[in-house]
Amino acid sequence: MKKSRPLDISEFLDSDAHIASYLSSVLEDKDTDLLRQAFGHIAKAKGMSEIAKASGISRELLYESFAEGAEPPFVVVMKVLQALNIRFVFDCHAPEEKDQSSNRKSKKERKRLLKESLARGMADARENRGRFI
Repeated sequence: MKKSRPLDISEFLDSDAHIASYLSSVLEDKDTDLLRQAFGHIAKAKGMSEIAKASGISRELLYESFAEGAEPPFVVVMKVLQALNIRFVFDCHAPEEKDQSSNRKSKKERKRLLKESLARGMADARENRGRFI
């Protein structure tokens, strides 16, 4: 039986469009830990040295800013996004209803669902490679 390896999201972040889509998905979850992890995946895909050079931030500060448990300064996040040619887009939407019921998903469950969603999206992207903009 062939042993499977864990999903490495960075392998699928091979275009600016995929990176932007990934960050948008992560931001929808409103989980700062996942966002920090997403920057780690992007750094692995693009190369920390390339991001450091394009952002004007040292590799050491980037590693420190996006390490587990870190809270990266907003200016660092903005410079990294600029280096990746990604911009924030703000949109108005109806306010979310606060869920006071027991149906509220745990943080662990939301992370699991996000990973499943990303895996499905990346599988679709592989199947349709070359058909995207």
